[in-house]
Amino acid sequence: MLQGVVYIATGRQYVDEALKSAASLKAMSPSIHVTAFSDEQVNSSHIDNTVVINGTPHCERQRASDASDSTRIQAVGQSKGMLNKVRYIGRSPYERTLFLDSDTYVADDITDLFSLLDRFDIAVAHAPHRSPRGAAERRRFQEIPQGFVVMNTGVILFKKSEGTAAFFSEWLRLCQEEYLDCNDQASFRVALYHSDLRIATLTPEYNYRFRKRLCINGSLKILHGRHPHLPIVAKQAEALVAAGIAGPLVASQRSHLVRLFLSVRKIFCH
Repeated sequence: MLQGVVYIATGRQYVDEALKSAASLKAMSPSIHVTAFSDEQVNSSHIDNTVVINGTPHCERQRASDASDSTRIQAVGQSKGMLNKVRYIGRSPYERTLFLDSDTYVADDITDLFSLLDRFDIAVAHAPHRSPRGAAERRRFQEIPQGFVVMNTGVILFKKSEGTAAFFSEWLRLCQEEYLDCNDQASFRVALYHSDLRIATLTPEYNYRFRKRLCINGSLKILHGRHPHLPIVAKQAEALVAAGIAGPLVASQRSHLVRLFLSVRKIFCH
């Protein structure tokens, strides 16, 4: 099949989250084919194809048994989901793929994205945070020039080729080297730097990390982050742009939705 969207979800919580994202996608771009990679069968009108993936491989089970405390065991669980993402993304059934994290919301038609692959091999947006957060990330960051940007891996557009296959294989290798401590974005950055791929940079409208200090200045396409009322957040962001305010729209973890709504209404009332 020529093009489609892929979700990779491990665990019921993330499967349910991916289904909500797929529902928003189908509402805006109903013609786009959707495949879900999951550790359980997914039955939904918003998913066209399900690929059931294996449970935790033996090497990961062994590392889990070697974990000495609850923090390490939790890290194993988080790493499992991240590794499944890196392991299966390259197995997309499409020639042109848009991968979306489960915590995304599609606010507008995104079919135009695939035309980028007429000229590029892969397209991703800048990550809001560029500072390494641990020893493993610091090592990764020091391997390549500081000026090479960090990309967010929640929205990845790519086309199938020998080059992208080699890139995904290297990304997985780097992640597996430091299984418990590896951040997928740090290893993604290193693999991308050493690849020969033609890279396009997506604008923030296609990967709007609304809890971060990002400016948008155009039609909002994809929100990325967890919030109980993502459609309302999308409308508020669009309202700010329509009012001539490019951003940022910052909804911190401690902010209440009503407080955010009142602040936006105050802008329009004055």
